[in-house]
Order: sequence, then structure tokens, then C-alpha cells
Amino acid sequence: MADEKMDFGALLAQFETGKPSRTTTRVQVGAKLAGKVTAIDSSTVYVDVNAPSDAMADRIEFLDDGGALTVQVGDTVEAICVSAEEGEIRLSRRMNAATADASLMQAHEARIPVEGRVAAETKGGFEVMVGSHKGFCPYSQIDLGKLDAAFYLGQKFLFFIQEYSEHGRRLVLNRRRLLEQEQAKAREQLKERLHAGDRLEGTVKKIMPFGVFVDIGGMDGLVPLSELAWKRDVKAEELVKPGQKVTVVVREIDWDRQRISLSLRAAANDPWSAEPFLFTAGTRHFGTVVKTLNFGAFVELAPGVEGLIPISKLGRGKRLNDAGEAVKAGEALEVLVESVDRERRRLSLSVVSLNAEEAAAAVEQVRLAASVVPGAELPGVVEALKEFGAFVRLPGGKSGLLHISRMGLPEGPARRNLLPARFAPGKELTVRVEAVEGDRIRLAIPGVAAQESTAEQEEAAYREFSQAQAARQGGNLGSLGDLLGGLDKLKLK
Repeated sequence: MADEKMDFGALLAQFETGKPSRTTTRVQVGAKLAGKVTAIDSSTVYVDVNAPSDAMADRIEFLDDGGALTVQVGDTVEAICVSAEEGEIRLSRRMNAATADASLMQAHEARIPVEGRVAAETKGGFEVMVGSHKGFCPYSQIDLGKLDAAFYLGQKFLFFIQEYSEHGRRLVLNRRRLLEQEQAKAREQLKERLHAGDRLEGTVKKIMPFGVFVDIGGMDGLVPLSELAWKRDVKAEELVKPGQKVTVVVREIDWDRQRISLSLRAAANDPWSAEPFLFTAGTRHFGTVVKTLNFGAFVELAPGVEGLIPISKLGRGKRLNDAGEAVKAGEALEVLVESVDRERRRLSLSVVSLNAEEAAAAVEQVRLAASVVPGAELPGVVEALKEFGAFVRLPGGKSGLLHISRMGLPEGPARRNLLPARFAPGKELTVRVEAVEGDRIRLAIPGVAAQESTAEQEEAAYREFSQAQAARQGGNLGSLGDLLGGLDKLKLK
């Protein structure tokens, strides 16, 4: 009779509110639940699972790779009950270790990923702990490619349970299949947003004799050798290394053959299209002889910019059969630009007499300066320190801004002590080139995610730096550090 009264009360409540009443059924940990989203706030998604109160899930579990929310109020979602204590139900879209103990079989049947910790390397693969259960993951199923086994030890990953038997005493796990699904999803997203000409960031995956594979998020693209740099005969190993972040431009896309062609040099801008163009008629430059032929010598003035010295201008009145009789490949020269044809990418040069050692030193400075390209990781020296960050002298004499938002320092009062302690003038450090815009070079500490900063702050920093540079070039004595001010003038906020 009590049950009948309870049913009648539930029906009465439904009649008065127009909504179904919630049951008092106990929700089991590990159970897979479905329900409608009732509300979303800054940290939590609330779901009606037909329990006395809404279940809660972390908002972050419903964000896509770009940080956008993938659900809205009214949507139906499925998740796992990871805790149900004192009437509060917590949901997750993936099973953690504690939950997995309670429902490994259900995870196997429903193909729900479980969290496991790689505990040790064993014959043929890895020993993985899923809660208190010991599982096995073969080498071939731990990743999409081959990495050193030491990379995985001690780390936590998500796995599918490929085989469940003997009441959980035998677990065979598979991470590769999960990664393949994620990769396929990312590839579909790429199809929707990727176009030829797009400029994007990627990670160098593998260096091959015919080019460099770059992971652009869901797919690997190939940078052919001809698209590595504007400079000719460059070796990939001299430019990039596996794991390095690089900026590339999409050249061609062939979805049918699953091929994407990329360009590293296009992201560094074509030196022949630069404005202002430096190599105008009548100007002098330092260069390096790259090839000699029977009609003249080719001289590289900058990566991707070469000019020809005709053989008639090499012999100083003496008849030559080959340019190699006057100059050798690798020799440093100062040259005069006599004529320019930018459309055909041609320069006509003549030799200017100069001390060989001085020319070689000047050419080396040009080579170092040319290494400052987006994505490059370079050594630098802190030249001056300000409240907004540091100016860092780079190879070849160029300087760039390492803004405080890209230093990896904690926000707040702690910066007052940490900035001068970690980035004192004269300190040597490694920086990553984020962007090159004319004379403006934006830097970051490798691996540091940028904190929020405003364009106005960085614009003010560049103005101060440009004024100091102009003052120094105008004849004022002192180093750039003196001009920008030292530690005693810091006004950290």
C-alpha cells in the first residue's frame, strides 16, 4: 500500500508540474547513464539522469580541441557515474581508475576508455595498472608510431579493454585504436577548415631523405626538400629536428590520397618580394660564392637571393676559361649590384676589392641573421630588462622582444622578484622565434604557453625599443641596455 501511495504521489506531482517526477533509484558507480543537459555554468554541466537531483560533470569534458563547448541545454548526453555519495552524483565521459575497478566488464562491453598507468616493460609490451587490476598492452598497440619504451613508463593514458576474462584477472589493453579514432575525428575536422594557402603551426614528426613530415593536428603533411628554405642545397637536419614546432603554409591538399603538401620556406616569406627590397642597383653587399661555371660565378647575398658575376668581370683584364680560376666556392666577397630584374629573380654583380677576413666575418653575420625565422629555436643574450619583459640579442646582431607574457613567470606580485632574478641583462638563454614582422621580432621561451597580454602593451614595448635603437644609431654613446635602462629603473606591477 505504501508503494501505491508513492506512485500516486509521483503521478500527482507530474500532473501539477507538467514534468515527470524523479525516481529515488540508487545510482551505481560504474553505471553508464544517459540524460538531458539542464544547465551549464563556468565549470559544470548539469544532467537530469532521473535521480533525486541533477548529476554533475566537469565542463572541460565537453570542450573540443579548440576549447569550444560541444553541448547545450536540452542535449542528451551519455556518461559514467564515477561517484554517488550523499545524494551528489558525479559523471565523467571516461572511466578513472577507481571507477574501472567497479565496472571493467561494462567498460569492455560498452567500449568505454579506461585510465591506466604504464607500470613496467615486460616481454612483448607493457604492464599497465587499471585501478588495482594488472593489464597488458602489446608494443604494437601502445601508440601510432615507435617511440623509446622509456617514454611511456610511469605515464597515465586512456586505453580500450580489448580482452576481458577470468573476472578481470586477464586484461589486454589497446591504446592505438583510441588514438586512431581521435586521429580520424581530427582529420574530419581538418577537412572542414583546411585550405591551400593556410598558414598554421605544426610539429616536426620525421626527417626523411625526400623531405620532412610535419604533424598539423590529425594528419601528417610533407615538406619536400625544395620547400624547406629559400637557400639552395640546404639539409633538413640543419633546419629542423623531430619534436620542433614550426610554422608552415599549406601548398596542396589531396583528400582522396590522404596527402597534404606543405612549405616551410613560404612561411618565412620570399626575399624577392620583401619591401623594401635591399638589393637595389648601386648597393654593396657581402656574399658567398656558391657555384662557379665557365660563364661566371653565382654569389649568395641572402638565403634565396643569388646574383651572377659574369666571367668578363672576374679576370681583371685576363682571359679566363672558367670562373673557378678567379674565385672558389665558399669564398667570401663584397659585391656591387649593377642591375636588378625582380620578376626574373636575377641580379648582375661585380666584385669590390676587400680584405678577405673582413668579408668572411661580414658574410657570417648575414648567415646568422638569416637564421632568425619563425619557429627557430636560437641562443640569445638578455640585452635589456623592462617591466614588460626583456630584449634579447640574437645571432647576427638582431634583437627581439621576449614579452613577460611569454616568459613562463607566474602572474601577480611574485614577478617583481622573479623577473630580474631569472632574466638579468647578460644572461644567456634559448628562445623560440614566434614571428618576424620587418624589424620586429617576437620571442618566447620554448614550451611556454603564452599568458594573456594586450596588443597595446606590446606596441608600447616596441616603440620604446625602436626609440632606443634610433638614439644609438644617431651617435649616442652607450649600449642598448644603458639606453633602455637597467634593473634600478624597474617598475614592476
